Amino acid sequence: MGDVVCLFDINRCLYGWGNITAIGQTYQSTAGRPVRNITVAQSYLQYQIRQVNELRQLELFSDWERITDENLSWFSDQQAQYLRSLFPADNRPPDPAAAREERARTRLARPAETDFIQGRKLQYTSESRVSEFKTVTAADVVRTIVKELDEYVIAFLNLEDRRYEDYCRIFWGIDNSGIVVGVTLNEQAVDTLSTAINGKLRGVQPRIAASAYYVEVHNAKTEDGSLVADRVVVEVGVSNAEEDEFYCSENNSFYIRQDRNSTRLVGQALVAELRRRFRK
Repeated sequence: MGDVVCLFDINRCLYGWGNITAIGQTYQSTAGRPVRNITVAQSYLQYQIRQVNELRQLELFSDWERITDENLSWFSDQQAQYLRSLFPADNRPPDPAAAREERARTRLARPAETDFIQGRKLQYTSESRVSEFKTVTAADVVRTIVKELDEYVIAFLNLEDRRYEDYCRIFWGIDNSGIVVGVTLNEQAVDTLSTAINGKLRGVQPRIAASAYYVEVHNAKTEDGSLVADRVVVEVGVSNAEEDEFYCSENNSFYIRQDRNSTRLVGQALVAELRRRFRK
């Protein structure tokens, strides 16, 4: 909400920019693709500012297929600066770096979730590009969480724009709408899980510092504040990555965060992402 967007006529041309005022829920298009309706307050419109074919010929936009596949996606700072230069000098989108610095100076720290009331929605956190909610239906909760860990931790480590958040967070025991459902873990299983998570994250390449992540296990509670026996929410926080690093799992799997999804990169998609990030 409030983010600046560049407006494109599908694969024809850039025709304007504006600010997002509302984001609808994802649904399936008639072509079977996930899409969502976006409401934009338009700030500047002029048809055919630049043809998309011209942009796609630039090495700077070598990841154009990924951008269009996502329907609503992000541009790197370099891409955003180039697109800004195509608009009239007196009506350009805000400079993303300057806007980020200004918001970092003025933002208030997000309050931490302290109460996880079963059946109630989280108060401060919603699922987004920096927060992931997961439920566990399998009997082996520890194995399920550890198996899913790499995908989300590495995607968050490789996230270029954290939207001013110091930590990205994964919660197991929260459904997609933000309702606390919890996972079943007794005290012994909690100890086993914490050890397993730390062991798993030591396999991330390149190695990440122990201070770059945290693991917290929160007791689920009833409305009157009583603890729900053996019912918890598992939270893993991931801090900023080291500059100019691109992370993978112990078995060499690469992931990135796209909108609210974590995506594994293989083949030419991986090559294109590496080329874009480390272009000299």
